[in-house]
Amino acid sequence: MLIDDNLAIFLATPLHFQILNQQGRQAFAAFIGCSLAEDWPVFDDAPTQALATFGKGGEPYWGSWIGIDLAQRSLIAFGGFGGAPDSQGRVLFGYAIAREWRGRGLGVRYARLLTRIAFADHRVRYLEAHTLADAVVCPEGFDNRASIAVLQRLRFVRTGEGEEDGMRTLIWNLSRADVIGS
Repeated sequence: MLIDDNLAIFLATPLHFQILNQQGRQAFAAFIGCSLAEDWPVFDDAPTQALATFGKGGEPYWGSWIGIDLAQRSLIAFGGFGGAPDSQGRVLFGYAIAREWRGRGLGVRYARLLTRIAFADHRVRYLEAHTLADAVVCPEGFDNRASIAVLQRLRFVRTGEGEEDGMRTLIWNLSRADVIGS
């Protein structure tokens, strides 16, 4: 577990995902002793995808990390990595903050903790994040302007465009050299 002021993040395990997927969000919140933000984990398919990729490459560390506001004991964030570093040292990176907790700087703090986790591994040369393009609204009803601002604040650089699920996306990278020197 990592803690930054009143924000704690911990690595989710298969047991966490089994409870979440089989018994539901309320049972999961009760299991870890927290209340639940209304739209946590923001993207409904995130826990199922996370369980499918848990320990990809035999390294559970590169899975999903759950964020809790310690002051209110509430689940507020879900994110992490898409697997261990590939042969080029790239790690896919993503996160989401529950709607009622946005606009408080938690996205920056949560994402910063994740970047620290990633760059603690000497194999990681850069993180890659994908956001929706400007003015594209996701099925959950929001655009990713705030996510773009978080990535820019953490010094991610836009490196390209792509498409996911029929929606235009932007690709962002954060280099180890830009964070801790070469």
